[in-house]
Formats: sequence, structure tokens, C-alpha cells
Amino acid sequence: MNHNVDAIEYPDGSKYYGEVKEGRPHGKGVSTFPDGTIYDGEWQMGKRKGTGIMTYPNGIKYEGTWKNDKKNGRGTMIYTDGTNEDLEFSDDEPVNKSTKKKKPFEIDIDF
Repeated sequence: MNHNVDAIEYPDGSKYYGEVKEGRPHGKGVSTFPDGTIYDGEWQMGKRKGTGIMTYPNGIKYEGTWKNDKKNGRGTMIYTDGTNEDLEFSDDEPVNKSTKKKKPFEIDIDF
């Protein structure tokens, strides 16, 4: 798979840097949005498809699969308090939930 790498700026202020095909994001790339949201992952003909990480302005992240610009399939929500939630999505809507898991507790002690 050999795609050109380019930077694209859109009228709404969002920006893309990564692989392109026919002038659209295609392959791996990063998009930033005016509200501070960042998507780093796979694209197909201008839409998020495959695996990627969406980081929202509030610090929450979604790591998982995308199809047609929407969360689809398995993914993990990573919250700012260190908890993770494994979910399955269909067209951006959660279809099943699992229990949130707390990040393991660590303490550094100097003697």
C-alpha cells in the first residue's frame, strides 16, 4: 500500500496529516478538530475506518475500531481517573457494557 503523505486544512478549522488517496485521508493519519479533539488512526476514503484513538478535549480517550466515521465493534473508553471500560459499539452507540476497571494502584516509596 503506497499512498502519498499530505497535510489538509478544512474550512471548519480541522486539519489532517497523513496518507492520502485522491485528495482524501486514506491509510494512517492524524486529524485535529477545532474543539481540541484528536483522532490518530486508520482512514478509508476520507472516513475513519479500522483502528484508531480518539482523544477528547476533556482527556477521555476511545481506543478501538471504526467504520464509516463511527465507533463500530470493540473498544475501550479510558477515563481521566484511570478507569477503563470495555464496550462494543454499533454506529456510535454502545450495544453492551462491561464493568469499569480501575487502574492498578501504585505507590513509590523512597527509603
